[in-house]
Amino acid sequence: MSNLTDDQLILLDSLIYLNTMEEYDLEPISEFVNELLYEEGLALSEDPDNLSHYPAEMIKGEWIQILKAIEQDPRLMNLTITEAVTREKGMRVETIYHEIS
Repeated sequence: MSNLTDDQLILLDSLIYLNTMEEYDLEPISEFVNELLYEEGLALSEDPDNLSHYPAEMIKGEWIQILKAIEQDPRLMNLTITEAVTREKGMRVETIYHEIS
């Protein structure tokens, strides 16, 4: 498997700011992205104290644009999330991998 492009890495990096990533341990990114786009999962990352505000100082439309870009990339959609840690305040990390058969 060849390396990911800078654009692909930036798209993946943005996911760490979303509050529900920990719930998708050992799940493909496609599950996470589909939940966010089509099952109102993005609302779970909305700031409860400041409605219409989302992580990384972006608006909902910007997040949808990022998620749609990931959705259009089959390589990204087939990667798997593991070891995601997203704390309210503090460290946020994730590991994303592609299983080689």
